[in-house]
Amino acid sequence: MKTLTSIILILSVATAIGQNDIWKVYNSASTNLPDNKITALIIDKNNNKWIGSQEGLILFDGNNWKVFTTKNSNLPSDKILSILEVENTIWIGTASGLLQIEEKKWNMINTKNSNLPSDKIRKIVIDYNKNIWLATEKGLAKYDGEKWVIFSRKNKKIKNDDFISLAIDKENNIWAGTNSGLLVINNKTVNEYNSKNSPLPDNHVWNIIIDKNNTKWIGTKKGLLSLSDESWKVYTQENSGLPHNIINCLTADDYDRIWIGTQEGISSFDGVEWKLYKATKKKMNHYSIYIDENDNKWIGTEKALLVLNQEGVNEKTLTNKSNLVFEVINNISKNNTKFSYYLPIASKVSIKLYTFQGKEITTIFEEKNLKGQHHFYYNTRHLSRGTYFCQFRTNESKQTQKIVVMK
Repeated sequence: MKTLTSIILILSVATAIGQNDIWKVYNSASTNLPDNKITALIIDKNNNKWIGSQEGLILFDGNNWKVFTTKNSNLPSDKILSILEVENTIWIGTASGLLQIEEKKWNMINTKNSNLPSDKIRKIVIDYNKNIWLATEKGLAKYDGEKWVIFSRKNKKIKNDDFISLAIDKENNIWAGTNSGLLVINNKTVNEYNSKNSPLPDNHVWNIIIDKNNTKWIGTKKGLLSLSDESWKVYTQENSGLPHNIINCLTADDYDRIWIGTQEGISSFDGVEWKLYKATKKKMNHYSIYIDENDNKWIGTEKALLVLNQEGVNEKTLTNKSNLVFEVINNISKNNTKFSYYLPIASKVSIKLYTFQGKEITTIFEEKNLKGQHHFYYNTRHLSRGTYFCQFRTNESKQTQKIVVMK
């Protein structure tokens, strides 16, 4: 069966980076950003943005910008390469070592005080056993908090040790990208793949993510590769909606879409349809993407920090709401409806689906949830086109909203 590919181009402005309903732009001219080249970013559990640049580390709480540099803090280098949050601990990979920030305490780890093979920390991930894995230019390092295990050419565990990218799959295997191919590491074996022994389109493996279906998405200099159940598929400009074959960054959202950053814009792919979003017609490298609870895409580029939301950028959180809030966002992607609700207190929650005439069809969701903001996504593929009602009920109250299914 032939796959339908649809390409939608969404341009905000003609020649310069500008703001409209779906874009928001932060740069050094409008904020305290020390540099417009954003190399890494994450959003922590408190909705703080940790932003890496070539001129320091930035903490943005939504209102205030705080800049950390080698001059005003214990930051080992102003060049930030990677950031990870693990259980309220922030790990910062720099060009001069690994920084651990825990309860405002800064702990420096480098080649002088540890077995790190290199101080250039390009990528940080954590596995299901809570081991920290570090991609460096001289080897792959595994750290359990006390002991180090190093994979490098020096100890003959691997053939190439110039590591760039890392990801962990559901079986706790390590997927590692180098400038000479792809490695898959488990407890017993190391398997190496390259463009000669596999469908890998190029040996420069710069990005790897693994989605909730355990599909591996691998970004290279010559296209995007997906690997699912030992089935390899290569996407390039020639056979897909990719705007460029060099893949700078990847992430996955809650709607089974992959977001791909290139020098020609940001693409999304849901398995059928491609969409392209550009803040400018000029070439601009996109280095990092992180998606917040409002479905805003925070995008680090070489010229600015961008925020993209197809429904309109919304940076406000619902954590201060005191009343029950239930919202339905219809057709947020193909066959997907988003349910979002805020609970002022812990409660049993149920959502039931009804026909337009009021006949109950099914119980979509039923469980006890804690106080706070919640959301999940309902696949409407099995429903016929039309209007339905869904009733949201807690221990204290109920609300009803419409679901509109479009085929």
